[in-house]
Amino acid sequence: PAPIIVIQGDHSYFKLADRVKILNAYYFPDGGDKSLYSTVTPVNTFRLIFNTYYGGQYPLLPDISRYLDRKNSLKEAPSTCVNTH
Repeated sequence: PAPIIVIQGDHSYFKLADRVKILNAYYFPDGGDKSLYSTVTPVNTFRLIFNTYYGGQYPLLPDISRYLDRKNSLKEAPSTCVNTH
């Protein structure tokens, strides 16, 4: 069977909110790329894989990234994904 390939980074070299901008690359064979959407974040990577290829029924979580600001307060950053098929 064709492989499923996922390449992800855990954070970028930028600071604060820009730190959540990571490499998040997928190869979903056999039409599985149709399950991807423009704001997908790593929190949903394996939920999409299990749902698309293994009959899973995992609900998708909000695509929000969190980071600590300079005062160590938890902040949210919206998805900044660029989706290219």
